[in-house]
Amino acid sequence: MTSLGIKAKVALATSLTSILMLALVTALQMHRLQDDFRKVLFAQQTALINRTAEELDDKLLMLRDIIAQSARQQPPELAATPARLREYYRDRAVLALFDDVLILNPEGRVIADLPEQAGRVGINASDRVYFKTVLHTRQPVISEPLIGRAQGQPIVQMVAPVLDARGEVVCVLTGVLRLYKDNLLGHLRNAKVGRTGYYFALTREANPRYVLHPDAKRLLQPRQPHANPATTRALEQGFEGSIEGVNSSGQNTINSYKTLRAVDWVLAASLPAEEAFEPFHGAAERLLWWSGLAGLLAALLIGGLTMQLLAPLVRLRDAIVALHAAPAGYTPLPVATADEVGQLTSAFNTLMQQRLAADARLQNLVEYAPNVILVVDTAGRIETMNREAERCFGYTRAEILGRPLTMLVPPRLHELYVEIQQRFFSQSVTLYPCASARNRCCTACAVMAANSRWSLI
Repeated sequence: MTSLGIKAKVALATSLTSILMLALVTALQMHRLQDDFRKVLFAQQTALINRTAEELDDKLLMLRDIIAQSARQQPPELAATPARLREYYRDRAVLALFDDVLILNPEGRVIADLPEQAGRVGINASDRVYFKTVLHTRQPVISEPLIGRAQGQPIVQMVAPVLDARGEVVCVLTGVLRLYKDNLLGHLRNAKVGRTGYYFALTREANPRYVLHPDAKRLLQPRQPHANPATTRALEQGFEGSIEGVNSSGQNTINSYKTLRAVDWVLAASLPAEEAFEPFHGAAERLLWWSGLAGLLAALLIGGLTMQLLAPLVRLRDAIVALHAAPAGYTPLPVATADEVGQLTSAFNTLMQQRLAADARLQNLVEYAPNVILVVDTAGRIETMNREAERCFGYTRAEILGRPLTMLVPPRLHELYVEIQQRFFSQSVTLYPCASARNRCCTACAVMAANSRWSLI
C-alpha cells in the first residue's frame, strides 16, 4: 500500500483539525444556546402564569364585589317574599355573570333561585363553611370548591350577606359558578398553553383537589400524593415560577406555578417539554447541517491552500528524484516565496550549482591530465577517457566509449587483466572512493607509459 505524501498528510491533518475545532465550537455554542433558550422559555412561562393568575384573581374579586354590591343594594324587606326576590333579580345584571343565583334565609335554606329549578328551594346549606363564615363576619366570601346539593356538580360560589338597618342578616345572596361550564373558570379550564399544554388549579388543603383541569372527571377529585414532585413543592413549600418535571402520565413537562391572592389555590400551567423545545431542536438541527457544510467547505479550502503552499516542496522533491535518475538534466528550481520552503529551494539550488562547478573542475583535471585516464564500469566497458588517452591509443572517443577495455589490452595479458578486474570489483578496492547514479565504480585502471607498454595498477 502506497503511503501518503507529506503534502497529503498535512492537508488531511489541517482539514481534520478544522472540522474537529468547528464541531467543538458548534457543540459548545449549542449547549450555551440551549441554556439561554431554557432561561427565556422559563421566563416566558413564568410571565404567562403570573399574568393569568393576576387576571383570575381580579375576576374572582370582581365577582365577589359584584355580589357584595348587589347584596347592599337589595331592599331588606324583599327577603320576606321569595316571589318578589325572584322578580327583583330577574332583570339584574348579576344574573348574566353567574350560572345560578340563590338566596338563602338566615337559617341556611334556599328560599329563591334563578333560574328556577325544581327541588332546589328548601335545600339546607347551614352546615357549609362559607355560610357559617358569612353569618359570623358579615363579610362577602368566595366559597371553597364543593359539590352542589341540587345537581351534584362541582361549583364555586360568591356569597354576601344582606343586612337590615340594625346590621342583622336577613338573607344571604349567592352567585354560583359551575366548574364544568364555559364560564369564567370553565373558559380557563379549556384554554391551551401552546398547542397541547393546559392550565390546572389545586386547592392548598391537606388533601388537595382539582378546581380546574381539562379533564372534567378530575374536578374536585383528590390529587395523587406523588403525581408530580414539582406540584408537590408548589403546594407544600409555596414555590412559584417555572420548573421541569414529569406529570402523572410520565411525560416530561415545563410546569409553571402561581399562588392566587383571592383564594387559597395554586394555578399551574403544564407545557410538554418536547413541544416547548421544538423550536430549539429545529434550529439546532439546521445549525448542525450548516455547520457540517461549513466544516466540509473549510476542510476543502484549507486542504487546497495547504496543497498549494506545499507545492514548492513537492517540486523540490521531484527535482531531487529526477536528479538521481539523470544528473545531467538539472535546471535551477524557481523560488516562488521567501518562506522556509523558498529558503530550502534556494539552498538546494546553491548546493547543486556548487556541485556542478566541482564536477566541472574535476572533469577539467581529468581531461587535461598529462597521464592516460580511463574510467570503466563494473562490466569493464569504457565510460570516460581523456585527451591523452586519445592521443596514446589512437582512438577517438566516439570509437571507444562503451567498448570493453580488453580491446586496449594486449592479448597476452587478457587473462591476467580479467583476473585483476574481477578481484578488484569483488573487493571494492579503489584508489579513491567515487559513486555515480548507476552504482558505477571509477578507478584509474591503466597508465600508458611513454613507450606504449602497459603498467597495471
